[in-house]
Amino acid sequence: MKRFFIFLLAALPLVAAEPSYESDDLELEGHLAPLKDASAAGNVAQTRQVYLNYGMAGKEEQAKAWAARFLEQLQAKADKGDAAAM
Repeated sequence: MKRFFIFLLAALPLVAAEPSYESDDLELEGHLAPLKDASAAGNVAQTRQVYLNYGMAGKEEQAKAWAARFLEQLQAKADKGDAAAM
């Protein structure tokens, strides 16, 4: 019985680690997943692509949130002297 509980506790993070989606369009979310990963790594162009894709899909709330992220990333690059971001 003790082994069962240890196994259950070890497997719990695997079960609880379901991805969270920002919209109910799973096809769109699947398409955006690698773009979001690149955005999290600091790729400003991919952040822009995410907000544009949400906008084209009619997901205004998500598009606005990602547009704000894009502007924050762009501003940070400009503050560091990136001429293209300026």
